[in-house]
Amino acid sequence: MWTSFSGRGATALRGAPALRSAFGGAVLLIQLASPAGIAGQAAAVDDGIITIAFTGDVMMAAGVGEAIARNGVHYPWQYVRDVLGSADYAVVNLETAVAGSGTGTPDDKQFTFRSDPRSLDGLTGAGVDLVTLANNHSLDYGRAALLETLEHLDAREIARVGAGATAAEAYAPVIVRFGTLRVGFIGVSRVYPFDYWQASATTAGVASGYDSALDRVLAAVDAALPSVDALFLLVHWGAELAAEPRSIDRNFADSVLAHGVTGIIGHHPHVLQGFRVVPETGQLVAWSLGNFVFRSHREETRLSAVLLVDLAEDGRIVAARVEPIYIHDVQPRPAGDHTPAVLRRLRTLSAPFATTIDDAGRLGYPELAPRPRPRPPIVIKLPILRIP
Repeated sequence: MWTSFSGRGATALRGAPALRSAFGGAVLLIQLASPAGIAGQAAAVDDGIITIAFTGDVMMAAGVGEAIARNGVHYPWQYVRDVLGSADYAVVNLETAVAGSGTGTPDDKQFTFRSDPRSLDGLTGAGVDLVTLANNHSLDYGRAALLETLEHLDAREIARVGAGATAAEAYAPVIVRFGTLRVGFIGVSRVYPFDYWQASATTAGVASGYDSALDRVLAAVDAALPSVDALFLLVHWGAELAAEPRSIDRNFADSVLAHGVTGIIGHHPHVLQGFRVVPETGQLVAWSLGNFVFRSHREETRLSAVLLVDLAEDGRIVAARVEPIYIHDVQPRPAGDHTPAVLRRLRTLSAPFATTIDDAGRLGYPELAPRPRPRPPIVIKLPILRIP
């Protein structure tokens, strides 16, 4: 269970006993000293806006691991440090086990990834704050490798969601506090190869997001919402290389949005899919952010983006924009001449969801009134009059 957390200006918070009880104590609460004071941040946040950066799939094995062995752990990240560092918090999908070469054996599946623990230094150097492990590669080398992955992330003070030593830990949120703004993250997967990958009360695994576990997902959302101002669900879903989300995933998104999440960030297809902005509420769905630090062999898998989401002090999304990225071998870089192709793809795939993207990558966003924040009740103590 989490007992302390410090780094990048973060310190552990105590409290929220009801929330901790709902997840068996496995809730990570992080206090950021101030957005301006976080090590490595590009600028102070004077306007009360907090920016969260989301990226697609990251792994440091196979071809990426070979490139790291030749060029060092920071090589894949060297062209995206600035864009990640421009945000107050950065979140990626970590699609690999991270364990020593002697830990575990590959599972019976086509692709299995196990990354050198030293490669996590590349994530910390690039400013990655949180990873989701809810995907179809976290248990590629079995439960022992997953548990070692958790240990290596904890040792580097990289927060993680979506997998754990138990189901309570796998479904537990990470809650980050920026001044008075509280932002929560939960990870679930609707794609994994075997039933035994699902975490249980006594075994390590991933947090299932399949329809059979929908009640568990909604319960996790409902338990977290009273303790946060904004809540993001990180979901592994969809079909590989598909340009559009599956109907079953659209239905799942509708259910989660109806329970009040601020945004849903999708991964797994290895290609960019569109965005959906709910005009009445400003809720956001990113159906797939594609690859990021990942060797990509097809042109459509090289087109990528960093999603930057701006949150107001009351937790509303007030703006969202994409930074177009193109993957050169294993290195994501600002897209340059490929920018029109990235934006064209995103516009085309967002249009069915009535969401627009301008030439600067800004998503069309409704202007919503500030939400009233709950205030503690005012208690007036009156003197007790005693009548003889």
